[in-house]
Amino acid sequence: MEVPISANDVLLGTAIADATLRRRSLNQNASIRVGHSIDKAEYVFWKYKHLRKLVEIRNFNMIEGGRYRRSPNDYVFFQSVSSPVLTEVRELVYQNGRKTISDEFLSRVNETVLAVWFMDDGSYGSHPNSMNYTLSTDAFTFAENERLAQFLTSKFDLSPRLQHIKRSDRWVIRFLKHDSPKIENLIGNCVNQVSCMKYKLASSHGADGLVA
Repeated sequence: MEVPISANDVLLGTAIADATLRRRSLNQNASIRVGHSIDKAEYVFWKYKHLRKLVEIRNFNMIEGGRYRRSPNDYVFFQSVSSPVLTEVRELVYQNGRKTISDEFLSRVNETVLAVWFMDDGSYGSHPNSMNYTLSTDAFTFAENERLAQFLTSKFDLSPRLQHIKRSDRWVIRFLKHDSPKIENLIGNCVNQVSCMKYKLASSHGADGLVA
């Protein structure tokens, strides 16, 4: 049985990750753009289903492959009208024009927010040091990654580690192998509602101790 998903949590999870929230001026409210490649169209519709409860969507469209960020895949997206709801979230997530992991933002992170964040920016794969789940947080500073790691430890009893990406001199969050069942338990309800995103779960890879 599926546990109900909060539209506000979906919004917050994608706001910190793949979605873009814009304000044309300080006197106008923010709007949101959500998009993924065509093979993730189901995920775009899933976000749309939830976010339309909060804000009016006026533009649902597709851009042919090669025309959006030179991606070879077609790109499916939607955009919203401006809304005070989106302005509030933008002010929570953005500081000085960029996305930032703040204590205020983290105070609102729960299992659903974390699941959407993983679906947007997370991955699962084998690693020499048995650190299997990864959250791509290289858009954030070292201090912000440290803050996130400490939060994930205290809130969800996880064991995140910061990994340095030499080529970009940035940082990402990796998790120890024993965290895999915990992470699956935290995000599985949400991720399992979107068939095309199940590959993000360790169980879909036949990980030991997890049922596919």
